[in-house]
Amino acid sequence: MNARDDILAAGDVSGRILIWRNFADVLQAAAQGKAQQPPCTTLHLHPHAVGCLAFSPDSNYLLSGGQEATLVRSETCAQRRDMCCCTGCDVAGCCYPGFGTMPFSMALLHFLCAVITPSRVCNT
Repeated sequence: MNARDDILAAGDVSGRILIWRNFADVLQAAAQGKAQQPPCTTLHLHPHAVGCLAFSPDSNYLLSGGQEATLVRSETCAQRRDMCCCTGCDVAGCCYPGFGTMPFSMALLHFLCAVITPSRVCNT
């Protein structure tokens, strides 16, 4: 879930990422007894299982990592892949540092921590 609690993302074993928008509104409506279905978008960014997901602090980007040893950054509004980085091993976890506006993202790679900077990514 992003920092504003309005976007929820989940990855699956086939490499798909499901993104539900306006999630906070749907929860509030459910609390009032009004059932709603949140709008859902499906992205297929990975050929194998998705291992991790993380929103940027401003919710404009979503990091996703998978068993194919790739960390992908996608734009949440445009629903397209922005950058990717081949890591060399399965990506088990990822996060944004969450402080300031630093452009770094981190990937947890089989108990190793790597800092991914713009100089270490390849634009797609």
